[in-house]
Amino acid sequence: MDPEIKTYLILLIISLILIIGGGAFASYVNSDFGFVHVYQIAIYGDHGAVISAMLYLPSTASTKHPAPAILAVNGWNNQKEFMQNVAIELARRGYVVLIMDPYGHGLSGGSIGLAIAYGPYGTVSALKYLTSLPMVNASDIGLVGHSMGGLAITEAALALPNDYRSMFFMESTPFWYGFYSSALVSHLKNVAIAFGLYEELGPLMMHEPTGFDAPESPLLMQFFNTSQPVVPNEVYGSINDGTARILYQPPITHAQATDDPTEIAEVIQWFYQTLGAPIYISPTNQIWQWKVVSTGLALFGAFIFLFATGALLLRTSVFRSLVRPIPDYKGFTGIGWWINAVIATALGPALYIWTNMFVWSHLTSFVSVVFPQVQSDVYMFWALVVGGITIVLLIMDHLVFLRKKGASAINYGLSWGDRKTTIINIIKAFVFAVIVLSTLYVILDFVFYTFNVDFRLWIWALESMTFRRFIYFWAYLLPFAILLVPLTVLFSGFMRPKAGKISTGAEMAINSVVLTLGIIIWLIIVYGEIFTDHAPNLSVLPIYMIPFVILWPLVASLITFYFRKTGNAYVGMFLVTMFIVWYVVAFDSF
Repeated sequence: MDPEIKTYLILLIISLILIIGGGAFASYVNSDFGFVHVYQIAIYGDHGAVISAMLYLPSTASTKHPAPAILAVNGWNNQKEFMQNVAIELARRGYVVLIMDPYGHGLSGGSIGLAIAYGPYGTVSALKYLTSLPMVNASDIGLVGHSMGGLAITEAALALPNDYRSMFFMESTPFWYGFYSSALVSHLKNVAIAFGLYEELGPLMMHEPTGFDAPESPLLMQFFNTSQPVVPNEVYGSINDGTARILYQPPITHAQATDDPTEIAEVIQWFYQTLGAPIYISPTNQIWQWKVVSTGLALFGAFIFLFATGALLLRTSVFRSLVRPIPDYKGFTGIGWWINAVIATALGPALYIWTNMFVWSHLTSFVSVVFPQVQSDVYMFWALVVGGITIVLLIMDHLVFLRKKGASAINYGLSWGDRKTTIINIIKAFVFAVIVLSTLYVILDFVFYTFNVDFRLWIWALESMTFRRFIYFWAYLLPFAILLVPLTVLFSGFMRPKAGKISTGAEMAINSVVLTLGIIIWLIIVYGEIFTDHAPNLSVLPIYMIPFVILWPLVASLITFYFRKTGNAYVGMFLVTMFIVWYVVAFDSF
């Protein structure tokens, strides 16, 4: 056997072991090693849309011995799987737990649209479903929501005030930004609020600049019925009367909440206090971390799959014509390379805040029938601006500097020398990318529907798509290509380190650093301010920059790997564009 084929076969096997093995073990942890039965269910919502949910049913819960139950809701632009860590810990303690995708999120139908704060979210229908279950003690129901999920459980509590006993707001409040009036939420029963010291959304949720200032929030003090700053970890009011209030302040950021052992322990402790403990296990005794490691390994296996499967596919007779000798390098070297590297790493972060602010201040102009996802539109506009500037710079570089060196489309990996061959191979490259990604998608679906888990590590997650998401995948493809196509050309023909006279691995590493370093520096600056109690008031903007810390090295590596394998830019170009659009559209909400 050809040594190279053997190498990629081994890598393919490793990737599948990580994916299947990671998914299987994650499922084992997700079910508390068999003690909890996990079911994927569909709830037909009051607003006509189907709600995708997962029901965690402990073995101790039955019609003869109904158990307390908890409805858990994720935040905006997240999926129900974000709440699996919380669900694992509550279910293994004997609570029946229902996690759900709010309308427009994950695999649920419907939409939130521009009315992010006003719903409907589907939580009223979900709570009705939960209270109807014969194995649930309908007089002992708790509600927990992260971020926007806090507004979602508030909607349910206000609509069904007799169907719950206590609430927990994870990095959220029931009164943020005045979406619900203080008078309206003052009657909510037994409310715990966890608000991290390094919370990015202090101005939005507490009307205070930082989490450190939260206890002094007039809104919070009014909600706690006190004229003095709220004392963390102290119960105000009476649990028996339903007037209890408590503030927790873990040393975390907004996005850490659902993966933070301290905040999860606080959730457990509050429901112990307000609903009782069906099975007492110390709140600090937690196993969800093993599930995170396992789905993280599955995600890493998916990344390896993109390289190994493609490398083997290129050896088949159908796609062998895509492979040609790497063209002569006519791009930048020396100081020219360094100047382009600085521009490449700095341009995206430099324009990130402005493009985000522009979209958020003109949402009605961006969110449309064609482009209905808010965060995807934010990314899309950023991609259009950064990509447009990159295209202009590439054209100028070619005309002013590289054309005189004899550079042409062939050297940039964009042509095979004649039009017919080029067109045929462009089509083949597109089909190649579709096959690789479709195969990975089928494996993802198998893992999800077999093991009830996805490919996930903290906020990085590769998700299945509904048919509606698949349709909009094609709508977003071209706008995102405006950025990813010139990036591919840049790394393939304009700025190869050491003129490409280094190993493939070294070139992948250098290009990954070039594409990602500016983002890392940007995040260090922003979170440096947050961690030193100087909030920059950027709301969710820093959170949505974090995914690029992994996605951009993957993009740079795929571009470099496939250019080195094929001598053309199209294979990597199609692959990274479709992968990123899949990632974004499957993740975002409607």
